Amino acid sequence: MTTSADDPSRETATSQPKPGLQATVVSALPNGMFRLRMKDGREVVAHAAKDLRKAFTRLLPADVVVIEVSPFDPNKARIRSLLKSDQISQHESSPRRPQ
Repeated sequence: MTTSADDPSRETATSQPKPGLQATVVSALPNGMFRLRMKDGREVVAHAAKDLRKAFTRLLPADVVVIEVSPFDPNKARIRSLLKSDQISQHESSPRRPQ
């Protein structure tokens, strides 16, 4: 029997979050969906993750958010978090791990 300390493949709550992509909210769509523009110019449709919905986070056009794109459909994404203006520069300078 292995514990979480013995199994390095298990992630703990203290592990660093996976880096995401930055996008800007273009517009709010019906049913809690949002149209986002990524830094490379692509537009994706995204929904807010459960943490954002539970915290009643209001997303407005021109807000900068962190997203993760679906591996099955590159036109859909999940909004993981809202970046404040002071966090935007820190998120851009953070090193990305190779995947």
